[in-house]
Amino acid sequence: MPTLIRLAVDHVVSDITIFPAYFPFVVAAAAFPGWRSAVVATILSALVANFMFMGDGFTFSVSVPDIVSTLLFLLSAVAVIVGVERLKSAAHAAALHQGTSRLDGALSRPLARGIGILLAASLAHP
Repeated sequence: MPTLIRLAVDHVVSDITIFPAYFPFVVAAAAFPGWRSAVVATILSALVANFMFMGDGFTFSVSVPDIVSTLLFLLSAVAVIVGVERLKSAAHAAALHQGTSRLDGALSRPLARGIGILLAASLAHP
């Protein structure tokens, strides 16, 4: 999906804006299926973006600017994944602290883990 989005705007955007379309999908993968899926999504995104949108296109680019750009995307995505995991942990801890065992069981399901991010954000602000 992010590759299709990037292809749709390829004629309008510059070579610098390769990775922004991929970040929402990394966040969604981290929030719902979990960090392992997000890592896979991140690696696949970096490979596809490098192959399709960098260099001459449809070949892997090994130029220094493209490698640095790809590494920055990877590092940023890891920071996003870690942040989402911490929010989910905070939501889980808050649910346990408040004694809501029903919510605790719900957080083990993929959709509820994503919703746990919203819960953690709301609990962070008293």
